[in-house]
Amino acid sequence: MNLHIEPVPGAIFVISCLVGYVVYRKPPPPAHPSQPAARNLTEAIAAAAGAMFLLSILFGVGVGVGSEAEVDVEQREEAPQTLVCHACEETDTASS
Repeated sequence: MNLHIEPVPGAIFVISCLVGYVVYRKPPPPAHPSQPAARNLTEAIAAAAGAMFLLSILFGVGVGVGSEAEVDVEQREEAPQTLVCHACEETDTASS
């Protein structure tokens, strides 16, 4: 089974992973010269998520021509709209 991934979202994901990796590997200043520097996974995940969010907004991922949401809206606009008042139908049938 093959899964097709569009190039722009794929590149955004890869860049976000790289940002997270760089933030994780960045050596923080040690608290004491004798202590090894601890890495923070939470900061790396937050940086990767932030990078993905900003790049997605910048490149407009999900807002494309011919997307399913857009086609669905166009189909709804073309369909005739009829309003039915169920309360009126109940009173009409009760009075008949």
